[in-house]
Parts: sequence; structure tokens; C-alpha cells
Amino acid sequence: MAMLGIMRLMGAYAGRILGAIGNAVARSRRRRAARDMLRWDDNMLRDIGLTRYDVIDCLSSPGTDPSDFLDRRRMARRESRPSAVRRHAA
Repeated sequence: MAMLGIMRLMGAYAGRILGAIGNAVARSRRRRAARDMLRWDDNMLRDIGLTRYDVIDCLSSPGTDPSDFLDRRRMARRESRPSAVRRHAA
């Protein structure tokens, strides 16, 4: 009976460890993709609502998720545009 409890506990810890490893791998891939964006020209970045400085800021913030960081920047910039510009872009 005690062995079953130990096995369940070990399974729970293994799940957490595997989840953490999976998250670290995914974050590493997203950081690599953000680094690749530094090779894009400014017009390409502008087309997706970002600037080169957004990408640099993202990469200089260790521990942050690049996708979330860049998405927040893009949305903040989009929301700060005058409504006439937003209507024309839509």
C-alpha cells in the first residue's frame, strides 16, 4: 500500500519535471526565433507591428517569454494609434 503511494508521488514529480523541461525547450525555441528576427529589415518588422528595439528589449529581458513580450508590445502600439489609422488599417 505504501509502495503505491510512493509510486504516485514519483509520477507526480516526474510529470512536473517533464513539464518544466518542455517549457524550457519551448522558451528556448521562441528566443531563437526572436533572435532570428534581428536579421529582418525594419520594414518587415513594421509589417508585423514591431520595431528592432522591441526585439532587442525582448532578448535583453532574461526569463521572459519572447512571444508574450513581443505580442504585448505590438498590441500596446496598436492601441496607441489614433482610431482613424486603425479604421484605415482594418
